Amino acid sequence: MTNTGAQSMTGSRGALRHYGDPAGEYRAAIEDAALFDRQDRKTLRVFGRAPGQMLQGILTNSAPSQPVELGDVFWKGETNYSLLLTPKGKVVTDLQVTWFGPTEEQGLLLDLPEAGFEGAMASFKRYLPPRMAKVEDASERIRHLTVAGPRGADALRGALQAVIQSPCPEEWLAGGAGSLESGGIVVSPSNELVGSVGDDPPVGPVAYHVWCSLDTAEQLTETLTANGVRPAGGSVYHALHAEAGRPLFGTDMIDSTIPIEAGLGEIAFDHNKGCYTGQEVIVRIRHRGRVNWHLRGLRFGESTPRIGQELFQAGEEKPIGRVTRFVPSPRYGETIGLGYVRREVEPPAVVQLGGPEGTDVGVAELPNLPLR
Repeated sequence: MTNTGAQSMTGSRGALRHYGDPAGEYRAAIEDAALFDRQDRKTLRVFGRAPGQMLQGILTNSAPSQPVELGDVFWKGETNYSLLLTPKGKVVTDLQVTWFGPTEEQGLLLDLPEAGFEGAMASFKRYLPPRMAKVEDASERIRHLTVAGPRGADALRGALQAVIQSPCPEEWLAGGAGSLESGGIVVSPSNELVGSVGDDPPVGPVAYHVWCSLDTAEQLTETLTANGVRPAGGSVYHALHAEAGRPLFGTDMIDSTIPIEAGLGEIAFDHNKGCYTGQEVIVRIRHRGRVNWHLRGLRFGESTPRIGQELFQAGEEKPIGRVTRFVPSPRYGETIGLGYVRREVEPPAVVQLGGPEGTDVGVAELPNLPLR
């Protein structure tokens, strides 16, 4: 990796790959506390007369329940992982849904990858009735930070108390203080960094997402780093993300992906909720059919794959898979990644990289944990 140098964590969009010491930043996220500036994400606000009800008919998962007040300032809420689909059941984007403030009047916050932004806005323009709910891009005024690591919760709570100048109830690390429209802060616990590729038990850093104004983000960054929380770059986050076996939209999922292929059938859906865009296709697959491709964890050893490189079974000329992502893994001490493999290949298995006589690649089933 090239040393990109240091710059403000809350500067122009485009997160740094690392801050000069990716190995040290990775250790901080695993063993202590690390701070990620999530400039690879976009923040939308959905508001109006009935934003929750309108999203209920569009997203695959239920909208979060109404927040519970914790005194005059703080509130506790939910964050749900969901998908936005086309009528044919293909993925437009994945996203996290939480609250912009303590009441429905403030609206809901949608956090999504930058790669899914244009598709999401086009879908909302088509399916969101403007008399009932509107959507706006709040990315330029709301910053998304992630604090990860075993010391992250205590460090974050201390920094939040210093910025707000008020004791923070423990429950608030799953809620907010005030509304983001008036300078508030929203916090959501995350387990998207927790998991494994292979048969090992899930391990990894506990993490918390924080959304706040740009000024508040600067204050939190200064306070956290002054207390030993280490800034870490995007390449470190994505190494953790791949080690957890998490599909990444724009890489492991694109606009032709059926979510069941990506292993999201029991993660991003509330199968008991009412109708949503693309539901008929998903129900038909769940009850009457099956998909031919499955996203799997891949272990490459010392080999260096390419994105899109095909996978083969030994001695067979027809490809049975392709690589979608790979990263050097500090945890496994080898290159790991994700890719799609034909359903006939049952993990654990070994396939060949690049041809029927290529180097061995281990195929593992991905962990099935909620994404947040």
